Amino acid sequence: MEGKKVKQHSLLGVASFTAAIITVALVVILLLGLGMMYAADPQGYDQWLAGDGNDPLTMLVGFIYLGLIGVALVALGLGIGGLRQKDRDKKFAVIGTVISSLVALGGIFLMILGSSM
Repeated sequence: MEGKKVKQHSLLGVASFTAAIITVALVVILLLGLGMMYAADPQGYDQWLAGDGNDPLTMLVGFIYLGLIGVALVALGLGIGGLRQKDRDKKFAVIGTVISSLVALGGIFLMILGSSM
C-alpha cells in the first residue's frame, strides 16, 4: 500500500458535478411548478400558454429555463476540464459531464418540442 498514491478528486470535476446536480434540482422544481399551475387552473394555464408571449410570467419562466441550460453548459465545460486534468480522480468529472450534457440536450429538446406545438 505504501507505493500506491491516492489520487485526489479533480476540483473542476467536483464543481461540474455540483453544478449539474443543482441544475437538475432547479429544472425539476421549475417543471413541477408549471405542473402545479396547470393542476390549479387548467383554463387559466391554457390561456397563459395561448398568449402572445409578452406576459411577464412567460418571459420569466423562459429566461429562468435558458439560464439553467446555460448553467448546464458551464457544468459541461467544467466537467471536460476536469477530465483533461492529469493525476486526478475523474469520477466526479465523468458524472458531472454526463448529467450536464443530458440536462443541456434535454432542455434543447424541450425547447424544440415546445416551439413545434
